[in-house]
Amino acid sequence: MFWWASSLTGIVAAAVVIVIVNTLEPEQTAAPTPANVVAAVPVIDWKTETATLTGPLQEELNALQSDIKKAERKVREDIGL
Repeated sequence: MFWWASSLTGIVAAAVVIVIVNTLEPEQTAAPTPANVVAAVPVIDWKTETATLTGPLQEELNALQSDIKKAERKVREDIGL
Protein backbone atom coordinates (compact mmCIF):
# COMPACT_ATOMS: atom_id res chain seq x y z
CA MET A 1 0.00 0.00 0.00
CA PHE A 2 2.89 2.30 0.79
CA TRP A 3 4.39 1.92 -2.71
CA TRP A 4 1.05 2.85 -4.25
CA ALA A 5 0.79 6.04 -2.19
CA SER A 6 4.37 7.08 -2.95
CA SER A 7 3.88 6.45 -6.69
CA LEU A 8 0.71 8.54 -6.67
CA THR A 9 2.49 11.32 -4.78
CA GLY A 10 5.35 11.30 -7.29
CA ILE A 11 2.97 11.51 -10.24
CA VAL A 12 1.08 14.41 -8.66
CA ALA A 13 4.32 16.23 -7.83
CA ALA A 14 5.55 15.83 -11.42
CA ALA A 15 2.24 17.12 -12.78
CA VAL A 16 2.39 20.17 -10.46
CA VAL A 17 5.93 20.99 -11.59
CA ILE A 18 4.92 20.69 -15.25
CA VAL A 19 1.93 22.99 -14.72
CA ILE A 20 4.01 25.58 -12.85
CA VAL A 21 6.77 25.60 -15.47
CA ASN A 22 4.29 25.89 -18.33
CA THR A 23 2.35 28.76 -16.74
CA LEU A 24 5.40 30.94 -16.17
CA GLU A 25 5.78 33.53 -18.89
CA PRO A 26 9.19 33.67 -20.57
CA GLU A 27 11.36 36.70 -20.01
CA GLN A 28 11.14 39.22 -22.80
CA THR A 29 14.63 40.02 -23.99
CA ALA A 30 15.18 42.93 -26.30
CA ALA A 31 16.31 41.80 -29.72
CA PRO A 32 19.50 43.56 -30.77
CA THR A 33 19.05 46.08 -33.52
CA PRO A 34 21.31 45.82 -36.57
CA ALA A 35 23.15 48.99 -35.54
CA ASN A 36 23.98 47.48 -32.15
CA VAL A 37 25.19 44.27 -33.76
CA VAL A 38 27.47 46.11 -36.19
CA ALA A 39 28.82 48.30 -33.41
CA ALA A 40 29.62 45.26 -31.29
CA VAL A 41 31.73 43.57 -33.99
CA PRO A 42 35.40 44.53 -33.67
CA VAL A 43 37.29 45.66 -36.75
CA ILE A 44 40.15 43.31 -37.61
CA ASP A 45 43.15 44.77 -39.36
CA TRP A 46 44.14 41.94 -41.67
CA LYS A 47 47.64 42.17 -43.05
CA THR A 48 47.23 40.29 -46.30
CA GLU A 49 49.15 39.88 -49.52
CA THR A 50 48.06 38.77 -52.95
CA ALA A 51 48.64 35.10 -53.62
CA THR A 52 51.29 34.43 -56.25
CA LEU A 53 50.63 30.72 -56.65
CA THR A 54 48.47 30.87 -59.76
CA GLY A 55 51.40 31.03 -62.20
CA PRO A 56 53.10 27.79 -61.08
CA LEU A 57 49.74 26.02 -60.83
CA GLN A 58 48.86 27.03 -64.40
CA GLU A 59 52.22 25.74 -65.61
CA GLU A 60 51.67 22.42 -63.83
CA LEU A 61 48.18 22.14 -65.33
CA ASN A 62 49.56 22.77 -68.81
CA ALA A 63 52.27 20.14 -68.29
CA LEU A 64 49.73 17.57 -67.08
CA GLN A 65 47.43 18.25 -70.04
CA SER A 66 50.39 17.83 -72.38
CA ASP A 67 51.30 14.52 -70.71
CA ILE A 68 47.70 13.30 -71.07
CA LYS A 69 47.66 14.18 -74.78
CA LYS A 70 50.97 12.38 -75.32
CA ALA A 71 49.71 9.29 -73.50
CA GLU A 72 46.49 9.37 -75.53
CA ARG A 73 48.49 9.49 -78.78
CA LYS A 74 50.66 6.56 -77.68
CA VAL A 75 47.60 4.48 -76.77
CA ARG A 76 46.00 5.26 -80.13
CA GLU A 77 49.21 4.17 -81.91
CA ASP A 78 49.41 0.98 -79.84
CA ILE A 79 45.85 -0.08 -80.63
CA GLY A 80 46.13 0.99 -84.25
CA LEU A 81 43.70 3.92 -84.45
